[in-house]
Amino acid sequence: MQCNMGGVSSHLFFSIIIPIYNTEKFLKECIESVLAQTFKDYEVLLVDDGSTDTSGAICDRYVAANDRLRVFHKENQGLLSARVYGISRASGSYIVSLDSDDMLRNDALALLYNIIKKNNADMVVFGASRDRDFSTRWNNLNLKPDVVLPKEKLYKLVCEGYELNNMVLKTFCREYAAKENEMLEYLSVKNGEDLLQSLEPITRSKRPVYLDETIYFYRKNAESITNNFQKDYYQSVKKVGMMCLEYAKIWDVNHGTNTVFQIKRYDKNLRECAVAIGYYLLNCGDQRMRKRLLNEIKQDDFFAVCYKCGRITNLRAYEQLLLRLLYENHITLLEFIRMIGLLRRKFKKIIRIHLITK
Repeated sequence: MQCNMGGVSSHLFFSIIIPIYNTEKFLKECIESVLAQTFKDYEVLLVDDGSTDTSGAICDRYVAANDRLRVFHKENQGLLSARVYGISRASGSYIVSLDSDDMLRNDALALLYNIIKKNNADMVVFGASRDRDFSTRWNNLNLKPDVVLPKEKLYKLVCEGYELNNMVLKTFCREYAAKENEMLEYLSVKNGEDLLQSLEPITRSKRPVYLDETIYFYRKNAESITNNFQKDYYQSVKKVGMMCLEYAKIWDVNHGTNTVFQIKRYDKNLRECAVAIGYYLLNCGDQRMRKRLLNEIKQDDFFAVCYKCGRITNLRAYEQLLLRLLYENHITLLEFIRMIGLLRRKFKKIIRIHLITK
């Protein structure tokens, strides 16, 4: 499918969006991985989101030496804002997202271009590796490669799992991206922002395909935002979950499946509520704040609806336990679980709460 740019003529095939915040240790490697691409029909938009280290200066030096690159220095508003800002100023037919502490394999753009042309594709999802040499696969997608994928399969993955969340592991027609003004109310979201941005391209794509290659290096960054306590974590869960439900309704109507996708999404929202409870228990050291945050979940309508509509028996035993105890207001028992959880995390690393962002 030839992307329709609404009358805008562009000689560029890819626009690579790199949001940046205090990643001076990795930024050079990231940019160099783009400049080393064998396919040259691209531009790079460096969005410096108010960095306080030398990241902004590094961007300026690269832009001065290479006219493929543009840099934008803006106030710090978070990853979602930086990505939306960059996409809104892009001119390429297809968007590629790249985190500033990651890298692309040097033939990544060439492989993406070839599969797009071969399949007349408007969206491509692809593999990633945690190894710098791209030797092992990190994300295992159960998708048939190099053919146009059924949309129902993608919707099911979004509603049940996390495989399609990452913006950096897909490229799509620029016109499919959510507009800047449509995302303003979600700029405070710190977990799940990738999924928020992925919903519109996934919904609008007509010829999605899967590239069965590990072309993206997804770094384990110890300074990632997921390693810093966020007291508004549940609010992000709520905003993302509510938007996903709205899209699930659209997918059900468009595919005549009644409430199939909505039911799956209620299950996932309920699981995310359980993760939020566990997150506060294991990461909030202030007991008074911890109790307040848990009570906010208990009293929230979103939690109540998810508990009523989600199928709690489909969840893991410890997720069921956390949800039931909070719903029935057994805060003391939750505190006991917290002590056990901290002990095991410290000495045996048995209990792990997985955050679904970088």
